[in-house]
Amino acid sequence: MNKELNVARVLKQLVYILEENDFVLYCDKRFESLKPQIDDTHDYLYHYYLDNPYSPITYLSFRDSELNTDYRLDYYDEFTHTLHYSKYSYPMPQNPRSLKMETYLDPYKEYSETEAKELAQEIFSELMRANTQQFEPNDIRPTKYRKPIIVTKEPPSQNELETRIYKHLAPYYGTIFLDEPFYITDSPFDDTKCKISINSDLKIKIQITVEIYPCLIQTKRNGVQIEVFALDDDKYTLTDYVGAKYSVKDKISSPNNVYETIQELINRIKSVKTQLSNNKGTSQNDII
Repeated sequence: MNKELNVARVLKQLVYILEENDFVLYCDKRFESLKPQIDDTHDYLYHYYLDNPYSPITYLSFRDSELNTDYRLDYYDEFTHTLHYSKYSYPMPQNPRSLKMETYLDPYKEYSETEAKELAQEIFSELMRANTQQFEPNDIRPTKYRKPIIVTKEPPSQNELETRIYKHLAPYYGTIFLDEPFYITDSPFDDTKCKISINSDLKIKIQITVEIYPCLIQTKRNGVQIEVFALDDDKYTLTDYVGAKYSVKDKISSPNNVYETIQELINRIKSVKTQLSNNKGTSQNDII
């Protein structure tokens, strides 16, 4: 019974799940032969190791698409035969501490494709629920030798990104068009517009603008561009009687995160507006 082969069958299905959810796998660019690979002939995840081009692989390193969270998953071939994981804010330490997974993978079981998919989904769900681990003061967090890889699919084209954005946002905003502003109906503000575009590097650019009244003076705080009506030469305020315009933007990689990013940008404007509204009549230097 090849325990590593049984583990690699489940990891193959996990890779499909990860890339479907826009996670990014990576390998050490100094040892590219060890990168995870799949094909239609082998029902397991493999790499080139010790002159074997199809050696089963029992570990994975990956991160989310927005460089927020870093993961590592390992099979420990010891008495307990368990999966262990590490989950840190990106990037994780060079020598991360690992924790035992509750989801059990039986290395002595030859999983069918359906069983492997079900178990891989359980593993993925547990990883998503898990808390991020804390760093130690002496942790080293290098990324120099990391190389992102795509195992199960080709990089998306611009047309594919557009289609996925439309599909992702349809339940929230109905029909929208890229490069054309549309109104956000679930915003806490009366007049909130969003504009989404795709850059030449296939990054998704999202811009949120909140307009309240005509504006004259421009400033910036916490990444939010603010235009405020001036009361006099050196004083201005943000009351209901004074105009203001707020705008903020961000770039992301995954269409699955567009709605979440829109909400984050609206909340950032809301936070800044609340801070400035509490400083009525402050000087320009204070508000900037």
